[in-house]
Amino acid sequence: MRGFTNLLFNQKFLWLQILVALTLGVCIGLALSPKGAALLGQQDAEQVAQWVALPGKLFLALIQMVVIPLVMSSIILGIAGNQDTQFLRKVGVRIFPYFVVTTIISVTLGVLVVSLFNPGFYVDSQLLTNLGVSTSLVSSEPATTMSIPERVAAMIPANFTQSTLDKDMFAVVMYAGFIGVALTTLVVKQKLLLLDLTQAVQSLSLKVVNWAMHPGQDHELYLDINL
Repeated sequence: MRGFTNLLFNQKFLWLQILVALTLGVCIGLALSPKGAALLGQQDAEQVAQWVALPGKLFLALIQMVVIPLVMSSIILGIAGNQDTQFLRKVGVRIFPYFVVTTIISVTLGVLVVSLFNPGFYVDSQLLTNLGVSTSLVSSEPATTMSIPERVAAMIPANFTQSTLDKDMFAVVMYAGFIGVALTTLVVKQKLLLLDLTQAVQSLSLKVVNWAMHPGQDHELYLDINL
């Protein structure tokens, strides 16, 4: 039993943890759901579902809180931390076609999967409403068409704050890329100062991610805060 427990909580077997969590989620859902074994009434099942969903919501909130500073700091350090600008130019020329091709493949697969399986079609909207998930209908108004020059210009994030509020990760990546390239042109003293600051932001973001992934490992910090 101890061997199975150590195997289950081993970081190298994250796939096993995901499968076990999915299986437990399905079993608990079938046992408590009024449309399953109905061990609880509808109202009681909805209350239990909210508490069961709480750890997942907290985990996602912590990750979403630091995803933008983590992505930005990682990209900036990856670009500006390299001393060889010629190497960066060669890598950029090679990565851009790869990025475009993989994006096209991802979008194509996403459209095909949605068209074949209709995800969310069989989900009870009333249950989602009780869990606090918005179920409002999406407007079917035709999207405004943009010309190719307008689309190219829109790739440049004119307002970083607005891009952050809109959770436009492509704009965040572009913004971080421009900052990283600009840092490579600064004098060494200014560059090192900004790189140290960016490194600190990345370390802080990774620390929050570590709290979310392994909340029990920082019990001393929690104890100090409580005291």
